[in-house]
Amino acid sequence: MLTHADTPEWLATRLLRLGCEFEVHGPPQLAERLLDMAARAGRAAGA
Repeated sequence: MLTHADTPEWLATRLLRLGCEFEVHGPPQLAERLLDMAARAGRAAGA
């Protein structure tokens, strides 16, 4: 899937809302943002 986004944060949010598995091939800022969001979600859930 090809898409355009204003920011890595916007794209990360859109990808997570799809509700399906995906793999990030780039850019590195997107992967970093997803890792940050996962860590925050884990803390919120008490993990």
